[in-house]
Amino acid sequence: GFRGWIFEKILLGLEFEKYRVVSDSTRRQLENFKKSEKISLVRNRVDRDFWRGASEEERRVARNNLGFRAGEKVLFFYGHAGFSKGFGLISQVLAEVSRLENCRFVFCFAGAQRDLRAKKIVHDFGKFQVFSEISEEKLREILWAVDLVVAPSRAEGFGFVQAETALAGQKLLTAAVAAIPEVCRGETVFVDPENPVELREKIQKFVAGKLEFV
Repeated sequence: GFRGWIFEKILLGLEFEKYRVVSDSTRRQLENFKKSEKISLVRNRVDRDFWRGASEEERRVARNNLGFRAGEKVLFFYGHAGFSKGFGLISQVLAEVSRLENCRFVFCFAGAQRDLRAKKIVHDFGKFQVFSEISEEKLREILWAVDLVVAPSRAEGFGFVQAETALAGQKLLTAAVAAIPEVCRGETVFVDPENPVELREKIQKFVAGKLEFV
């Protein structure tokens, strides 16, 4: 948002001996303002053992625990609902998604004020399932149980949601912006983070079993 943009501009105006960044994308952007020899890349650590893929039995148990029906297509958005994370784009297609047969959209928000507003938007439709401030173990269980993670971020310095989804071996609908392509692995489809029509159509294709993953 605007305050983040101001904070970033203030940081760029300061001079430091060294700069550490967590992605090639951020490094390339910083090189427009700072000398490249001052910049080093140190990627964020993601616990590969924890965010592993589930066995068929673990997935079956997780879906049963969460009450997901057999054959039901379950979509998942998690993380905070800030401007950069793409929730605004998702909110523009909720009406259409709510009318899809055999489809469930699950949301997991943090507790910030913006997330409370997002939670209200989702609740107003009455059809979607919402979790708040859950443990990492519960989050992993949901991730194992769903069929598609929807994360059309406008910007990511690293992309934890995308990285965790990739490690869990789940299908991902995201945007090819900033650092996201650096952490995506496995079955991924990219969407324009400014285009709600494209997002809606790709969700519809997924639910119909017609979306092709790379």
